[in-house]
Amino acid sequence: MSVHRHDNMTLECAFVSLTNITSFKWIKHGKNVLTVLNETTHPDKFSVSLSEASRNLFLFKSDFILEDAGTFQCIVSNENGENDDNVTVLIYEEIPNPQVTSEIYPLNLGGDVHLECMIDVYPEVTDVWWTKDDGLIVISDSRYNGSTPQEPSLNISTTTTDDIGYYRCCANNSRDSSCSNDIILGYAPFIINSTDYAEGFIGKSVHVNCEVKSAPKILDVTLQSERTILNADVFNISTGIHQKKFTFTINEPTLQDSGNYTCNATNEHASRMSEAITLEIYGVLFHNQSDKHITFGERITIDCAVESYPPITNSTEITWSLNGSCVNTKNIIKFKQPTPTSLTINDATFGDQGEYTCAVEKDMINGTSGGFWLNVNGDFPNVNSNIIYNTVQHSAFISVNESADSILILTCSYESFPNATGLIWEKQNGDNIHPLSGKATGGTLDNPNITFTSVEKSDEGNYTCYVTNAVGKRAGNSVYIQVNESMCPCLCSFKQKLEFWKNKNFTKEEMLEYMAPFLKKTLEEMKLEQNKLSKNIRKRTSAKDDRTSSQQIGLVGIVFIAATFGVIIVFDIIAIKRYLLNIREAFNRV
Repeated sequence: MSVHRHDNMTLECAFVSLTNITSFKWIKHGKNVLTVLNETTHPDKFSVSLSEASRNLFLFKSDFILEDAGTFQCIVSNENGENDDNVTVLIYEEIPNPQVTSEIYPLNLGGDVHLECMIDVYPEVTDVWWTKDDGLIVISDSRYNGSTPQEPSLNISTTTTDDIGYYRCCANNSRDSSCSNDIILGYAPFIINSTDYAEGFIGKSVHVNCEVKSAPKILDVTLQSERTILNADVFNISTGIHQKKFTFTINEPTLQDSGNYTCNATNEHASRMSEAITLEIYGVLFHNQSDKHITFGERITIDCAVESYPPITNSTEITWSLNGSCVNTKNIIKFKQPTPTSLTINDATFGDQGEYTCAVEKDMINGTSGGFWLNVNGDFPNVNSNIIYNTVQHSAFISVNESADSILILTCSYESFPNATGLIWEKQNGDNIHPLSGKATGGTLDNPNITFTSVEKSDEGNYTCYVTNAVGKRAGNSVYIQVNESMCPCLCSFKQKLEFWKNKNFTKEEMLEYMAPFLKKTLEEMKLEQNKLSKNIRKRTSAKDDRTSSQQIGLVGIVFIAATFGVIIVFDIIAIKRYLLNIREAFNRV
């Protein structure tokens, strides 16, 4: 009878007796050992079935093992004697089937790992070995122990990432050999090398490396920050068994890409992240700014609107330019820098209007912002003046009698942005400026008009209203007051002439003939001496011109004239000298 190990077995012993049975038992014949099995010693394994004279004696055996194999003898006795029968129980021969308790093991880097393997087979195992990635493990390596028929499990000490892989436990006996299922050591990805620090500049590609070893294969690798997974181009190359190198290329990085990242690797079993990878993007980033507006004379603070790495500090040099020319920020009365990136302009004028840019120079970063326009709003006051006399408005000038008692008003209306800060009237008579009459009231911002209750001869002249604001001072149109005195009495001779001509009725020819002597006399009196006319006097007078250019032209003329005459004189002297020499030679010959 053949039995599989660990199966249940039942031995049946059938017998017939015509007399009463006195005893029955089973005897197992083992190696030099006889074991008696009966209902007294092993009641749980016996069962007797009686059927008249026939009897069946059963022996049960559960979880049959190698030691249970052998010859079992059934002995039955009655009063006449005993009889027996034998059955030999054998165990089927099996091919080794190594079993593992777990198919995945984490890698305890630097520690020990125990890969469990169990082999239960008949005939017994004669050899045990282990493979890694289909290659034979050399047990002679001091890091390995086990892998024997007595201890088929494998112990690995001082583990490294090179121990990651697929393992199998294999065995053979006299029948055949076989191996266990794959055991994965290091089932979670292991990041064996990664960039711990990377730096770059705005707009220039940056590379970050991440080398991963894993069994089974990697399904996904990402470069991730606390905020998001970085969208980067990734490529990889194999660098060994179960090992790949991933390179992340960050295209056109910005300052916001600076920070701490981790390399996250995932396979079908687990995920693992690397230590922190510090990424620093150097550069300067200027934000676009809209145009700004300010009223003339006010203060405004403008900002560079810049981000940078390394960050802006008090020691960072930021220069400002207006219309391409450098702003002199050392003029602390005009300019102040309350923060490194801002500029305060005091008392803005039209000279402060234009396009502003700022430039940053710090360590490894530099750059210039785009321009924004600063508009300075405001203008000189717009002033208009008029005269109101006897409720009649005049646009230019007016004549009044010195004795007039009517009210005379000089109006001054204006528009001003920024607001007017001052108003004054000036009176000009000839080339001189005179104070206003004490009888004139008004002429202030609150009351810009001038009111005369009476006008005297001294009030005659041009009156101009001046209005001042932060931009400057502007005059309105001038109005003229002409004061006419009372008419003086006529001369008697003039009256006689009027009476004479009143009674005459001359024709044109008679009038010319009568007036000829008087006209001739008048013409004689009107004649002027030609040499005393300013026209002739100016011909003989050189006007003085103090301009430097005129003096230089005159000097050049003097030099030219002097040189011309000098050359002529020199030639004459040479000729005279030659003439004298000729006379002397002639005299000597005589």
